Amino acid sequence: METVKIGRTEVNKEEFIKAVASNNSFPKIMSELGFNPNVGSVKLNIKDKIIELGLNHSHIMHFDYQTPDEVMQRKIKTFNLNADNQIYYDEFLSSLPERSVANYKSSCGNFMEELSEQDFITINKEQILEFASRKKTESMVNNVTAHLRSMMIYLVSNDVNGAVDKVSKEMLVWLICK
Repeated sequence: METVKIGRTEVNKEEFIKAVASNNSFPKIMSELGFNPNVGSVKLNIKDKIIELGLNHSHIMHFDYQTPDEVMQRKIKTFNLNADNQIYYDEFLSSLPERSVANYKSSCGNFMEELSEQDFITINKEQILEFASRKKTESMVNNVTAHLRSMMIYLVSNDVNGAVDKVSKEMLVWLICK
């Protein structure tokens, strides 16, 4: 079985081609492939794969494809983070596919900047949920929550900057059970 990589997930290539051919929107393609249709980075990775494979996309609404260079040229805020949080932030962003960085950079950077001197690994789920709840739409709330959870999972899984020793049991349970 031949597969294609969408972010960190491998998908059956024939199923991918079929999903692209038989659907006219990204949320439908994403759902058919088993992805959350609200995750923007998955949409960008699917767009990249469609271009890479040379698939017809004229039937897909709002295809407005941007190259990785165009995405990275967008002006993105720099963040004032404490030393530990800067290590976490840099390590996490460097682990992401290039197309996903812009999506995560804003949510993670803005949240960490609000923490001021608090170590990101010591936060609790209520802080994440409160920050996310300030977003305008349910989709944005879900995306920000997913971005911050992904970052925490990555940092703890890879024990970045001693994260395993700093994270609370309550946070670990939330990460596992959500």
